[in-house]
Amino acid sequence: MHSNGPRTADYRADIDGLRAVAVISVVAFHLNSAWAPGGYVGVDIFFVISGYLITGILWRALDDKRFSFADFYLRRIRRILPAFFAMTAVTLVAGAWLLLPADLEMLARSARYAVFSAANIFYRRHLDTSYFAASSDEQPLLHTWSLGVEEQFYLLWPALLVLITMAGRRRFALALSVACAVAIVSFWISETTLASDPKFAYFMLPSRAGELMLGAIIALALKGREPAPRRHGTHWFHEALAIAGFALIGYSILCFNGATPFPGLHALPPSAGAALLILSGSRSRLAQTLLAPRAMVFIGLISYSLYLWHWPVLAYLRYFHGELSPVQLGVALAAILTLAVLSYRYIERPARHANASASAWRQAGRFALLPMLILGSFSVVLIRTDGLATLRDPSRTQALEDTAPAYMYPENCQQQAFDPTILEQARCVSPAGTTAEVVLWGDSHAAHYLGTMMVISADERVALRNASLSACPPVFGGHYGSEQFGKGCDAFRDLMRRHLLSGAVRVAFLGGNWGSYDTPQFRSDLDMTVQTLRAGGVRVVLLEEVPAFPGYSRRCESRWSALPGANPCSPATPDILGSSNEYVRAMARQQGASFLGVRSALCREGWCSSRLNGQSVYFDPGHLSMAGSRAIGAYLLGAGQADEWRHALTPAGPTQEASTATATSALSH
Repeated sequence: MHSNGPRTADYRADIDGLRAVAVISVVAFHLNSAWAPGGYVGVDIFFVISGYLITGILWRALDDKRFSFADFYLRRIRRILPAFFAMTAVTLVAGAWLLLPADLEMLARSARYAVFSAANIFYRRHLDTSYFAASSDEQPLLHTWSLGVEEQFYLLWPALLVLITMAGRRRFALALSVACAVAIVSFWISETTLASDPKFAYFMLPSRAGELMLGAIIALALKGREPAPRRHGTHWFHEALAIAGFALIGYSILCFNGATPFPGLHALPPSAGAALLILSGSRSRLAQTLLAPRAMVFIGLISYSLYLWHWPVLAYLRYFHGELSPVQLGVALAAILTLAVLSYRYIERPARHANASASAWRQAGRFALLPMLILGSFSVVLIRTDGLATLRDPSRTQALEDTAPAYMYPENCQQQAFDPTILEQARCVSPAGTTAEVVLWGDSHAAHYLGTMMVISADERVALRNASLSACPPVFGGHYGSEQFGKGCDAFRDLMRRHLLSGAVRVAFLGGNWGSYDTPQFRSDLDMTVQTLRAGGVRVVLLEEVPAFPGYSRRCESRWSALPGANPCSPATPDILGSSNEYVRAMARQQGASFLGVRSALCREGWCSSRLNGQSVYFDPGHLSMAGSRAIGAYLLGAGQADEWRHALTPAGPTQEASTATATSALSH
């Protein structure tokens, strides 16, 4: 990933071309994942290139008995750190102006780790990947995790090779054996931790070292020297290697996507492809033709700066605009290319040769220690001041408090992991200390109805219990649940089945993100669940999915207040019920259940708004906030639109239930 050194007799244009392939795939993926669904494997290609080049440099120096730790690290410092520090400084200064305090504090914490080559450790520990986590696309320094991996490799691998060279004549075989062993163990770690600790597998050196070691193995196999000129009879062999290398990389970029388990063994195809191209590149006409043209070499030369600058530009644009339009993507690409060229021309290249004759301490101080001190201190100031919170207009953060998600409130018993005592907890019943015959059950799309139901149930003096598990639908049969929420989904649904059919419950409100589960099997399971509950004397109310607003961000107004001019923070969507809601409504009617929603509070004249009475009522594009949910309940009561809800909330005996079971909501159109 880091820039190549000055051109020498060993210079290979095809490796710069391979860098271009890597950075183009990464940038294309980050601009629009549809352009290169597996473009993230460009980072793995960079790792292989780095492993090859660094190992070659080290082995040649060790073999010629001229290796010096000071010389090696000073070269690394001059080539890597100046451009990195410049990008980090600009990103921090921009963040101090543009970001909300909590976001600025997060940026400062990540910068503090990044300047000490530990960004990957920070994101492994602190990147929020929970169900309701803010998009990682808005973390301006997230891409520095890969620099942390490489820089940690630079600390460990040279020392290990120095120890290996003490083995005398056996040093080459020992070095190659160690590299192979490390690669095998690393890919094993990556594969085995992919499910149990995916952030470790993705961010940490032990699970990524195998990719670096593939490059190291190629370098050691060539004993640190560039391959000799092509010999007679080897032409087609090296062409075959190049074809295989391109095929593996192309397959990975085009056929992998965000759902592909990665890294694990899926990191092998792009890494092996890069290794094959390095091995064959200087002797393959195909590789030279595709990788060595002037345009590819130029992109390869600026690839480090291109990688450094592309992510902060995109992160800040997405911070304000969310999904970027084609015009915005074009502006972003122009800005990225401009910054990359300027960075390469005025920072990278001059820094490689500046003060090369000065003392080691002077070089280290100028290019590493002083910038680390300045950026580290600035980061600490931003952290200690809570992201400059006292200097910001309090109104910028008020909207965030007003749109806090339902799961942050203790009365909302929305689980992130299954708790077998959830039905025994007093906080899950409103009013507390009462026996609830009405139960709200489902996933997060049920939980966000709690505010509305609490307002109306309090007006009716009806006790309400709620229990939900993120990404776990309210059905009895089948196997559901996604990611970390899948582990307890079956147990939670079994617990709810026993409770709902125990005779203690008269009314069950079922809510879910119906569209995400909508398969023939799920429809059958939902139908069976409603029938089972009805047969057990339980009135069933199916809750409509609320209107979704793909461009919505609760942070939008707070963020845009830092910039002059109008802001695009009032998304609207056509008033369309949607196929999943249509199905659930039809099934409710067929099974004698009710179908209720809040569309009448949010939709007017064919359009739905994320606002009610001028205030946002959403937490994210598809979930109500708790305050918003309460506001909708108050609106329905005040507007005289709560009669269907009042009726549904009132527990009824079997006779009354049978006479009212066919009620469906007027709110569902």
